[in-house]
Amino acid sequence: MDLLHSIEEVQQAFPLGTAEDIQRQCNQVIPGIKWSSNSGLFQAKEGFAIEFSIPDETRPSSLHLSLHFGASWEAGGSVEFDRIIHRLYESYRWQFFAVSDNSSLLLEEAE
Repeated sequence: MDLLHSIEEVQQAFPLGTAEDIQRQCNQVIPGIKWSSNSGLFQAKEGFAIEFSIPDETRPSSLHLSLHFGASWEAGGSVEFDRIIHRLYESYRWQFFAVSDNSSLLLEEAE
């Protein structure tokens, strides 16, 4: 699937698998996620954390990621976050969109 510029371009969202499948896939790309039911937390050494939320559905078609950072946020954190997002796309073709404006997180540096 080609990269989309905006979530408005999504015509159909396909299931990502079961919650267990999604957790396993995320763990393969991002080792060290601490899962509690359908929520997970990854704390990066670059001074940020990613919170994962899987919808409570039999076969969810989305995964919500929240980026948390503080005063210690630096360019290295941004680079590492982008690398994680791109690895998930390359591994599973999952697309990521910003909640603020629905734009693709995968195309930001190309714009």
